[in-house]
Amino acid sequence: MHIISNVSRVLKDIPALLAAQSIEPQIPATETMEGFGHVSRFPPAKGHARLLDGTRIEVSAQNDGAGDVMASTLNINGHEVSYDAVGVIGVLLDGAGHLEALAAGGLKNSNARPSP
Repeated sequence: MHIISNVSRVLKDIPALLAAQSIEPQIPATETMEGFGHVSRFPPAKGHARLLDGTRIEVSAQNDGAGDVMASTLNINGHEVSYDAVGVIGVLLDGAGHLEALAAGGLKNSNARPSP
């Protein structure tokens, strides 16, 4: 365990550390929501995130609050994952590029292909 004495400095260094590992930054929380005496920030209705375990999440609800139709291909560590889903998809691949976990809204098709 590391003790951090300068939290502000560490927070400023995180984007460079992620870039050095070729980890694309998450869509920033640019929207503001007020309620119950608090102000919160949240990301836009379309974007992506990467969880600490490597799971990639894609979300789209710009045109329909229940989720937009999404048909695309993700590149996860050099491995392609094609999908046809509605609103949200989360994908986790193992080190060899094989599908380890998948969650999606209205999933119609998914094809994870490890690179040769």
